[in-house]
Amino acid sequence: MKRFVVTIGRTCGSGGSTVAKLVAKKLGVSYYDKSVLSLGSEDGSIHKGLFEGEHEEDSLLRRVSADVFSGLEDQSPIPPESYDFTVNERLFDYQSKVLTALAGEESYVIVGRGADHVLKNVPDVNLFNVFITAPADVCTYKEAGRLCMSSKAAAAHVYKFNHYRDEYYRFFTGHERNDLNNYELCLNTHYLNYEDCADIIIKALEHFLA
Repeated sequence: MKRFVVTIGRTCGSGGSTVAKLVAKKLGVSYYDKSVLSLGSEDGSIHKGLFEGEHEEDSLLRRVSADVFSGLEDQSPIPPESYDFTVNERLFDYQSKVLTALAGEESYVIVGRGADHVLKNVPDVNLFNVFITAPADVCTYKEAGRLCMSSKAAAAHVYKFNHYRDEYYRFFTGHERNDLNNYELCLNTHYLNYEDCADIIIKALEHFLA
């Protein structure tokens, strides 16, 4: 199979991250998200200490991340993600460079990070963009169960996260996250279970790469 990157955008509570992990597992490729890209940093910041000393796992991600960080003009610690997007600009630039470098080395699945925009002009990368969603009441119900909170609190949580992701995407890409023209495939997990979604994505990807 040709080298590819599957990007997964999602609404909060739709199960997009779970679907993405299933796709990566079934395809036998790496899975990345905000947490994985932070390399186990306790506070989510990126700093020299993450790349110093011995590490149990000398992964491609760690090596690529170290190369990207060492090539930055400003090697002061990069602050963790916040609600102030101007503070996030260094982190977005760093993560974009890491994702671009990884795309030149391997196939992978990435959740969020505006990856559909970041990687759209990378040479020799077959980019397959997916959006996972579900009705707001369904997402609220799932998040209430997952987080053990009231329906009212869960509804506020879903709205807050979706609003943040919409604003993040708009700030860094200049486009609308919910514009379905950005994606090769959109799926609703209210009507499809996560396994079925993963299988549909893989089947569509195979046709895309053929």
